[in-house]
Amino acid sequence: MTRAFGGTADVRAAQVKDVLRARARALAQTPPTTTRPDAIDALVFGIGDERFALEARFVLGVFRVPTLCLLPPAAAPLIGITEWRGDLLTLLDLRRALGQPSHALTDRTVALALGERQPSFGILADAVHGHRAIPLADLAAAPSAPAGTPRHLRGITSDAVLLVDALALLEFQPSPPNGHSPLP
Repeated sequence: MTRAFGGTADVRAAQVKDVLRARARALAQTPPTTTRPDAIDALVFGIGDERFALEARFVLGVFRVPTLCLLPPAAAPLIGITEWRGDLLTLLDLRRALGQPSHALTDRTVALALGERQPSFGILADAVHGHRAIPLADLAAAPSAPAGTPRHLRGITSDAVLLVDALALLEFQPSPPNGHSPLP
């Protein structure tokens, strides 16, 4: 049927490809945005009804969790391991550390791979809300943690996003109950 109208669909497809190539070239030539020195470049994600943010430089990737090998007797927040980019990655479920009930994985469950140069572990999340700069002046003191609980929050924004202290979180070395690291 397209041929009967002179191939307009082929012309449109070629035009779309040309526009997409031009956009890709323009984006490749655009220097990366730099964050302001008075702001934190962050990735905002959701766990349950709460929104959290992590410094973007520590997020090495966001991916759907294909499979999860549970470690039921593991201490919170350790939940299990999954495969990511050909390696095993330990996963944390912050719900368990926050006292919220864990949920089964769905096709919408994602994980954030965290690390400085290579992944240390991943965090389960329900959604990724996007990337934003969080002005340091916008941060209020983090809610107080119960006694004996590690402090992993840097503060809270005026729109109720909890900023997680990624460096403190990366100091946590999750290991399964037998004491052996699941990572090679």
